[in-house]
Amino acid sequence: MPKILENPRDKILTEARAMIKEHGYEKLSMRKLAKACDIGIGTLYNYFKNKHSIVIEIVRIDWEVSLNRLERVTEFSGTFEEKMKFIYDELENYLYNHIDIFILLYNEEKTKPNHFNNNIFGSLYVLTDEIIDYHKENGELKINLDTRNLSKFIVSNMITIIKSHAFSFDDLMCILIKK
Repeated sequence: MPKILENPRDKILTEARAMIKEHGYEKLSMRKLAKACDIGIGTLYNYFKNKHSIVIEIVRIDWEVSLNRLERVTEFSGTFEEKMKFIYDELENYLYNHIDIFILLYNEEKTKPNHFNNNIFGSLYVLTDEIIDYHKENGELKINLDTRNLSKFIVSNMITIIKSHAFSFDDLMCILIKK
């Protein structure tokens, strides 16, 4: 009689997250993961078609948690700079835990028509668009670049700053609000 598994999908994701944290994405194998979960490899493939799909799901779940925190910025009546700092800090926290996988997946996906950048950042762009529009309307932000391109510029520069440490958040704000 087959064994009954409670929440096998969650168990797979939990074990995969632990294995990635300990050994890295490249060393994650479906066979080792199945063994760690105490399930057959066929059962594992019933839930995920490959390790890439597992990692995408982990990144997606964690990103949703970050997005839920980021959405609080709209309830906050601070300056443009304060709101951008809130977004920057959350991105930095997220990328601290996911930078290697994030860059690997981004590089793999960016060649696809509806690539990872739009998939994962779509909601962040919408949130940033709202903040930009609000602060353009109240006169605090005086940049003639269209809102979506400005959102993409801000988010991509935040990621670059977090990744490289060559510049700072304050440097970005100097450019945007001419401090």
